[in-house]
Amino acid sequence: MHACGRRLPSLLQSKPQVGRLIQRANSQTTTMHSASLNRPMLAKGDPFGRLAQAEGYAAFRPDYPDSLMAGVEATLRAKGCLDGTGRDGSVLVDICTGNGQVLRKLAKNFEHAKGFDQSVAQLGNATQGSNIEYKVADALAIPLPAGSASVVTCAQAMHWLNIPKFLEGVEKLLRPGGVVMVMGYPRSHIPKMPEADAAMVEWYTSLDNVWDCDRLLLDREFAGTDFTPFVQVGKQTVEETYHMTPERLVKYLDTWSSFRTWKENHPDVKPDTLEVLKARLEAALIKEEKELLPVEFLFFAIILQRPGEAKK
Repeated sequence: MHACGRRLPSLLQSKPQVGRLIQRANSQTTTMHSASLNRPMLAKGDPFGRLAQAEGYAAFRPDYPDSLMAGVEATLRAKGCLDGTGRDGSVLVDICTGNGQVLRKLAKNFEHAKGFDQSVAQLGNATQGSNIEYKVADALAIPLPAGSASVVTCAQAMHWLNIPKFLEGVEKLLRPGGVVMVMGYPRSHIPKMPEADAAMVEWYTSLDNVWDCDRLLLDREFAGTDFTPFVQVGKQTVEETYHMTPERLVKYLDTWSSFRTWKENHPDVKPDTLEVLKARLEAALIKEEKELLPVEFLFFAIILQRPGEAKK
């Protein structure tokens, strides 16, 4: 649901390489939404608050790169959504905030920063701040007055939502000239180690029948998505390589709601499929005489605005 948590812990072993920032502007698509987006956001209870899962999000999910967030801030400033002082009456609303990963990075630019999530467990791990406020709420029913938000963000979450209904609600929340930022990161890859990457792909495809969301939209970075009543006015991406141990990588994968659902549906499968994946990753490292996996992540931020409100 969310890309949540602090910077990657000690199992990461090394810092990510400096990301490369790419900007793509004025890209608009009109393809209709997948029928699967008519599902409710939460198919069964809280798929993000299972035992130790919220803590796993905070500890093992990758963090959005500073270079991407700097680009986001520059875009918001150019769009007239903030002045950077945090004293201009501006309001940031982060929907499906998780533990507030995006909220805490952008909060300094706003007078008020409000995070909403259905998961009590996720909010229990949320990052606090003097101008940050969290509330439990459905993503399609945010309890704020119309026209109260300068900026709305939704990170690693929109593929869980009924997108037309979500955007309809966001339009009501936004002030005139307001901006929506849809953020996330698709499945990671290990292209420099083909055997390790093949093991990852095999594990990933084993989850095909247990997704409670439209995961393909995320992996395609929402290409072809109809963002009505908004238009896409820009996009930024940053690529980073994290050098990770197999243990660190499988701990991250263990936070996936799809895998937790798979485990619930296959309680008798032994050994655990993540343990099998870990062994294959370790074997790939031994074969190539390496200690760490070069795992590549691509982070994106899609900028949406109402037609006619985009500043030149």
